[in-house]
Amino acid sequence: MILLTDEPVFAPVLNEDGSALKYYSPKDQGFYEISFDGKVRNLILKKELPGLTDILWSPAKNQAIFRIQPTPATWNFVFFNFSTQKETALGDNIDDIFWQNSNKILYQYFDPAKKERTLNLSDPDGNNWKKIADLNFTPVFSAGIPQSGLIAFWNNPDAYNESTLKSASLISGENKTIFQGKFGADFLWSPDGRLILASHSVERTGGKMQLAVMNDKGGEYKNLEIPTLTVKCAWSKDNRTVYYALPASIPENAILPNDYLSRQFNTTDTFWKVNVLTGEKNRLIDLKKITVEADATNLFLSPDESLLFFTNRTDGKLYQISL
Repeated sequence: MILLTDEPVFAPVLNEDGSALKYYSPKDQGFYEISFDGKVRNLILKKELPGLTDILWSPAKNQAIFRIQPTPATWNFVFFNFSTQKETALGDNIDDIFWQNSNKILYQYFDPAKKERTLNLSDPDGNNWKKIADLNFTPVFSAGIPQSGLIAFWNNPDAYNESTLKSASLISGENKTIFQGKFGADFLWSPDGRLILASHSVERTGGKMQLAVMNDKGGEYKNLEIPTLTVKCAWSKDNRTVYYALPASIPENAILPNDYLSRQFNTTDTFWKVNVLTGEKNRLIDLKKITVEADATNLFLSPDESLLFFTNRTDGKLYQISL
């Protein structure tokens, strides 16, 4: 395990051509590019972002949306094009935003006059929008389903509420329920869109988590017997291998996933991979080589999948594991 940054980082990703990493440094107030081994670090753009709480990178990594929270009760979104360095403030009453592809975003909008929430599709600057679905729950997570003309949306993972995963057609707007009946669920699609990784509470008011896999229709549900969350997972491009961090140090009375997602505690993780078709599990790194207490999130792989990167939620720094 290699420490790549000396300071906490925001939203690390592969750069545009996959040859290095880039991230935002709150300490130095700028965007930086860093080599895979952490030895070369260059400033991309100096930019102050007071109140920044999240950065949503476009799939091509040349555009981003900043979530700015000036007070605990207020927030807004700003679209930024790195090529032109043009900044566009998006409209009010947007609860959350997700990238559909490099040219479109999905956003949850609340109409204060009608008291209605909708899921909408638009250009990244908010133009050319259209409604995709009415929402009867909030907040909502959303994602484009790979290799399809569909999007998926589901309610915020909550151990006290049943999760409902739905899909909607970008052409017809037709909605379908894919999966329901579990509590606190979150979902992650395979690169080809044919499999769905799901984490959910074992029971209502969840004391434990369970990782499972199913097909893109919500069928063939298979318990992988792994107590982790999808936020600690990354798919391989082979569409059958999942790399994951396995958490320990969970308080006995913790409500999962709620208490973890609200940062009530940090975990101490070990690192594994699983073949979701066979269930075979293998350790990625020997316990003796884990030199820090790692609460791993934002896992992603190098283009050749020889390296696994993650942000350690305990110290906010970026790490690398050689596979």
